[in-house]
Amino acid sequence: MKQKIDVEKIKNEISSYLKDDTFLNYSEDENSSTIHLYFNKDNLYDAFSKSSLLNPDIYESVQETLSYVDKKKKVKFEFHFSEDISSEEKERVKKAFKAHYAQEVLRSKKQSFKNKILALVLLLVGAIFLIVDGILLALGNQFIFQNIIEIVAWVFIWEAANVFFFENASTRKEWVEYVLIFQSEIVLK
Repeated sequence: MKQKIDVEKIKNEISSYLKDDTFLNYSEDENSSTIHLYFNKDNLYDAFSKSSLLNPDIYESVQETLSYVDKKKKVKFEFHFSEDISSEEKERVKKAFKAHYAQEVLRSKKQSFKNKILALVLLLVGAIFLIVDGILLALGNQFIFQNIIEIVAWVFIWEAANVFFFENASTRKEWVEYVLIFQSEIVLK
């Protein structure tokens, strides 16, 4: 039994959610999209890092909120701090936030390179299997495992295509988001 999905109704639901005054972690104007993050002493740092790493929930919240943002506009962040946090601590948070996303940019770039190398290796292995299959055919041998060799070759070639086109596209999408966040302006309040 198929259900018909009303896309317009879904878009209206999201739009009304974003216009709601209680949705305080995101705002938008003609030029920019601003993500608001609210910090206090309790939610600032990872519990196990002795105040050196930011709470991982911060990054999770950023990624979730970023899904609502119009990425064609300039993305900004406003960090709202409770009054008991010093200006030095605010700058430290800003620096840790930028450093985290700088690492993510480099990590995703490195992963993309690894995906390309893996795809090339898989393609070469598949090609070697096809060459072996071709040689066996040319020699006229009726090798019992010849069809298996051909199937294995195509499996390697398909996996190379999967890694290169699909996995690499996903990694590239992550990289673009990380660069967007890293290059964004951060306003401390």
